Amino acid sequence: MLVVAGLTLLGAFLRFSTLGLQSFWFDESVTADLLHRGLGDMLGEIPDSESAPPVYYVLAWGWTHVFGDSDVGIRSLSALAGTITIPVVYAAGARLISVRAGLIAAAICAVHPYLIWYSQEARAYALLVLFTALALLCFAEALRGGGNRWLALWALSSTLAFASHYFAAFVIAPQAVLLLVYVRRRPTYLALGGLALGTLALLPLLLAQRSTGNADWISDESARERVRMLVDYFTTGRSGWVAGWLIALVLALSAAGIVLIAREWRRRGPRRGEIAALVVGAAGLAIPALLAVAGLDYFWHQNLIAALVPLTLFVAAGLAEGRPRWLGAGAAAAATLVLAGVTLATTYNESSLHRDDFEDAADAIGPAAGARAVIVIPDWCDITLKRYMPQLHNMPESGVRVTEIAVVATTENHGCVRTGIPSSAPPPVAGFTRAGAEQTQNVLVLRFRSDRPRLAVPSRLDLLYQRAWPGSVLVEDANAG
Repeated sequence: MLVVAGLTLLGAFLRFSTLGLQSFWFDESVTADLLHRGLGDMLGEIPDSESAPPVYYVLAWGWTHVFGDSDVGIRSLSALAGTITIPVVYAAGARLISVRAGLIAAAICAVHPYLIWYSQEARAYALLVLFTALALLCFAEALRGGGNRWLALWALSSTLAFASHYFAAFVIAPQAVLLLVYVRRRPTYLALGGLALGTLALLPLLLAQRSTGNADWISDESARERVRMLVDYFTTGRSGWVAGWLIALVLALSAAGIVLIAREWRRRGPRRGEIAALVVGAAGLAIPALLAVAGLDYFWHQNLIAALVPLTLFVAAGLAEGRPRWLGAGAAAAATLVLAGVTLATTYNESSLHRDDFEDAADAIGPAAGARAVIVIPDWCDITLKRYMPQLHNMPESGVRVTEIAVVATTENHGCVRTGIPSSAPPPVAGFTRAGAEQTQNVLVLRFRSDRPRLAVPSRLDLLYQRAWPGSVLVEDANAG
């Protein structure tokens, strides 16, 4: 237990110590905007603005009323969920496979850059991983004949997982099938019935959210690119964008675990828990892939994040149970050290892998000496800039006389889009001259000034810079903020 406590403390340090290092990006700004509303208004807005069910938002709404709505305050809920996941993964591995496998899986999850990334994001994914890990633990206990209460707890945690994100179904459905195969008795049917009622209660919301088309953008990306991103993120988080050899190294270490467990299966046959980890993890990837082929395309790396825990447990089974033991132990230690190194490097040394930095962009714009127009490209990112410049408001269609203009455009496709606005872009209104240009993380800031107030009209400003992406034209009054 001391080892598990140490791994949990390590995971907590990696998640909480840099919680405010990066700016909010678009998705997180949408979350923050929802949390600023009253509870009823927030719940009424979720069907239109979100593609996830309400559990995370309800918990986050209460959380921010206690811990505040700063970047750190909102994200700390996800950081806590990610930290709690570590001992839960250990317990699930210990009950499903072995104590050694649980320790290895917990160590990997404690330092995995992908899990840490979503433990530092104000979205539902860390909660999804926690509840699906809890469901896997209860499933393991039920599989071992632990009693009817574990079936009830499995149904409860599975329902909470589904109510956190619909994509929990990708790993919950195969568990339900395995329970029907291995634990065929009346309490199992009651647990499945309870889960079915809980999921059916969310069906009207799911259908309403699907009708908005908020997730239609997923199919715009090629299948090959999405598979590549999935491999990148499941192995080394976002670091694959910088060093592809890291992916090959982690894949090789994972392959060592798979080879070792395959050799064990030939020697003594597969065990039920090992089969369950493989089936649940593989189904967590195969089900969304098949749905995509059928026209229900949600195959995107973060939607599949719940599969990472059972897949890690399966690899950990080989590293823990395979022979020779020293080989598995060495590969497990190497994988943990590599992933920890990637996490530290990408956090402290590779700012190019951070979220779009609208906070630094707001600092680059600076205080206004007179009335100022601000053009945000693409337009949907204006909500993020407004978080750090709350004095901004939409410019009236008739226009405003301003002495300053700032253009804020995303330059990479990490969080928003690559807009293609060059740093040499001309002034958007005649009579303005360049006052400066600054590149923050994935965000370009251009500043222009005039010696006297000149009329800026939103339609003209937007058309000048609009190429592939529309812009949002905002205005800041003199001495505001």
